[in-house]
Amino acid sequence: MAGRQTLAERLFFFLSGILVGVPVAIFFEGVSHLWFTSIGVATFVAPFVEEFAKADPLFFRYERTGRSLMFLGLLSGLGFGIAEFAVYVVSGVPFFLRLPAIAFHAAGTSIVGYGVYKRSAFRYYLLPVGLHFLNNLFASLGWLWLVGGVAATLVSYYLAYRYWKLSATPTPSASHVSRFCTNCGKEVPPGAAFCFSCGMKQ
Repeated sequence: MAGRQTLAERLFFFLSGILVGVPVAIFFEGVSHLWFTSIGVATFVAPFVEEFAKADPLFFRYERTGRSLMFLGLLSGLGFGIAEFAVYVVSGVPFFLRLPAIAFHAAGTSIVGYGVYKRSAFRYYLLPVGLHFLNNLFASLGWLWLVGGVAATLVSYYLAYRYWKLSATPTPSASHVSRFCTNCGKEVPPGAAFCFSCGMKQ
């Protein structure tokens, strides 16, 4: 069913964030060091690469409901966030500084999932990319992250929650059931009380 996921599918999306998203991000960010400084990679390359690497399996599930896509996106982002968290903590970064990033990645990918549901994936992909850019930019500025980075993180949480609530409302279909005038047979626009051709009340 369009709104349900099997346990295997949930596990697939969670693991794809780790086994696909992380290696793809490491590869492209590593290669980009040939052209960008470390700050350039963190602020410009990483947001585009990581948000796409986490979300790419969602594009093959476009027929799903909004909540299903957002939940699968959350799992993929969660897997990515946990793997990234482990890498940073092993590298010596205090674990409490990296905890918000786990949910940040999950929220960002769920936002893209909502975009896939709305058939406007690129637009909604740019939202987490922009927030990711701001988060990484302020992280490069030291303690200023406590202002700009925390704000970007909270906005991502809010947007994910807002779209989760909106995803419960089905998207109106672009098509409509045709109506025809009982007098002249001409098509009548949806909601019209009279036929525009002969004037007969409908």
